[in-house]
Amino acid sequence: MKFSEIKAYCGEMSALSRKVLDDNLLYYFAIKENLGREADALEKKYKRVVRTLPKSYLGSLKAEYIAHRIFKKGGYIAKYLNRPEIRDLPGDQYAFLEVQSLKPWRYSFAEIIHKPEDEFFEMQDVMTGERYLLYSPGMKATEAEFQPRMWFILISFNGQCWQTYGLIIPFRVFTADDIIFFASELNAFAVNEDLVTKEVEHNPYPFFMLLSAAVSPAVVSRGHLILHLQATDVVKQLPAEKLNKQFSSKRRNDVFRFTHVKMGEFPHYAIAYYNQHNGDLRRTALTEAGFLELTKALKRAGCDLSEEPDVAVSLVMLSTAETILNKKITLNPYEGLFRENEGEGISEESGKLNHFMELAASFYNNKKDPDINKLAAEAGIDKKTAWRIWEQVTGKPDPPNKT
Repeated sequence: MKFSEIKAYCGEMSALSRKVLDDNLLYYFAIKENLGREADALEKKYKRVVRTLPKSYLGSLKAEYIAHRIFKKGGYIAKYLNRPEIRDLPGDQYAFLEVQSLKPWRYSFAEIIHKPEDEFFEMQDVMTGERYLLYSPGMKATEAEFQPRMWFILISFNGQCWQTYGLIIPFRVFTADDIIFFASELNAFAVNEDLVTKEVEHNPYPFFMLLSAAVSPAVVSRGHLILHLQATDVVKQLPAEKLNKQFSSKRRNDVFRFTHVKMGEFPHYAIAYYNQHNGDLRRTALTEAGFLELTKALKRAGCDLSEEPDVAVSLVMLSTAETILNKKITLNPYEGLFRENEGEGISEESGKLNHFMELAASFYNNKKDPDINKLAAEAGIDKKTAWRIWEQVTGKPDPPNKT
């Protein structure tokens, strides 16, 4: 079948979806199965985030939630498809429901792999690895505006290809690692891609709240993407004497802190912590380069370590997860042991960057040009870093009079 024919078919399915769902069954199921109240209760649970979202989004999220509950795997459509009030629908509408009942709707965190035709996308789900053909006129406009690296979408199969339903959420910064991190903070057992998929299918509402930071920019300093990287290993005995040339060290009780002599300061903060009581070795850094050099230095000293971090979470996700889940997230419990009387640590520095991003984002969202130097001073970060972040937000080069 030609793309022009598939597109025409998709248009017919979209029209039926509006007629059957938007104008009829959403209200029916909202009352019959109390899905409206269910969605309202979930929205209320996250009211501190909900109040920051445009009101127009809230109705779309509610409709999307109800539609997903109807057509998801094990959803209500199987229970109601043969009921008289459903069977009495016009033939084309009932046929539409039959098609939708054959293949469950599902959520997908996905990246664009290829664009075979206008408004068609070959997508790859970052959690399952599955590739699928998607038709979505809305994604075309959204991509042009935000250039996202990943998408969060509810998709349905129409017999020819997949289509989006509800809000199309673009993520400019968030990666699969960010989503796994968020899911694991939501549910401690959601620690891999399969469990994340189950978590979002069970309850997508907390993931809806990521919309609040969907188009936030990445934080880049001196050409390095800033994010929290960590890895934890058990080392029976750390060869401390071999680390003297590559690290400066301090001790608090049973815990040693080894700061990389070249990459121990901002923006890299390449630091290792070793607990001699239980053999816990924790590597931490704010840049990939810093984490790699830290790991290489420890390996040269005789430690058998993987170069891959256990955690790689963006500053935006860390801040957003704390807001949505209403809790303080401590990534590294050892850092606090060395913070007293030593100035600011990694958490404070990343907190400053997040604060600047929040200040700048309010101007960007309102299409206004801020005084970047003033915002930098308010957030407590240097002007050059502030201008780099603003350039990431707007895509505009630094002005000549930025200093």
